[in-house]
Amino acid sequence: MNPIHCARPPADAGARIFAQRYDLAEVRVALTIPILMHVRRVRRPHQPEIVRSLRRHYRTARIERSPDAGNSIYFGIPDFFNQLVRDFMLDIGYAR
Repeated sequence: MNPIHCARPPADAGARIFAQRYDLAEVRVALTIPILMHVRRVRRPHQPEIVRSLRRHYRTARIERSPDAGNSIYFGIPDFFNQLVRDFMLDIGYAR
């Protein structure tokens, strides 16, 4: 017998999750906080469609690009990442 290392979800868990409906239009109206989005800089100007879509819907969002740092900017180029976040927080008036 194989031991179970974590609890198994109920058989109908997926159906219950997908049965819930959320009105994203209401969420967009209610979401007024500043948003910082990060994309990697590539040779040609390119933004993934999801980032463009988020920027269109959330007017408080800011898109920043960085040199290619792999999948983890905070590990790949931590000084750049920290400065990016610090500048964003200063710009929105959250930090001094």
